[in-house]
Amino acid sequence: LDEVSQSLVDSCFHISIAKLLAGTFIFRARPGRGFYRPNELSYNPKGIGNNRFERASLPGDVVFYGCIADKTTQLESCRFMGLGECSSLMRDISSIGREFVTFGRWRTLHELKVATFITDKTYLKEQNNRHLHFFREYFAQKKTALSQEILDMAYFFASEFEKSVKIGEDWNYKITANLAHDIFLNKMADAIVFPSVPAGGQGGLNIA
Repeated sequence: LDEVSQSLVDSCFHISIAKLLAGTFIFRARPGRGFYRPNELSYNPKGIGNNRFERASLPGDVVFYGCIADKTTQLESCRFMGLGECSSLMRDISSIGREFVTFGRWRTLHELKVATFITDKTYLKEQNNRHLHFFREYFAQKKTALSQEILDMAYFFASEFEKSVKIGEDWNYKITANLAHDIFLNKMADAIVFPSVPAGGQGGLNIA
């Protein structure tokens, strides 16, 4: 873990920054049912019980995960993405069973500065994701000013955020988890957005 963290500190990398407007809805899914209070659908404020790596957080980190999508399809898209992220049945296509999932809708009170490592090569086959398309186009416009070393790092980090990770192999998140941790620690952004790997880049973007 220390070696990964130090390597990231020593690296120069490109981050795309955008603003998430106040009043934006963030959808969050949680396995199970019978939740009646907002704090039951929120994050663990003390990080207790979080003893594994996740795509944008280290063990013990307190991070709120959710998803954002185009206003015209946000309910359907975020439900689809949320199921892909938290449902064991969705993540294992060979499984058969019954599962309950509860969805919560949250609204930002203030404008947020969000970072992303989406490049012009991120999920190129997905053409119906407006947010993803925006960041791909943004990177394409900016990349001519970047050195080859920075470009290589950008594509590498983007590939790490797109990596498919099997349940029980959370150590594969070490690079992105350390990267997100450093961004939050150094107050480079309020949140990170990235495509949903289980959803194949469809729907919208995950936010942490």
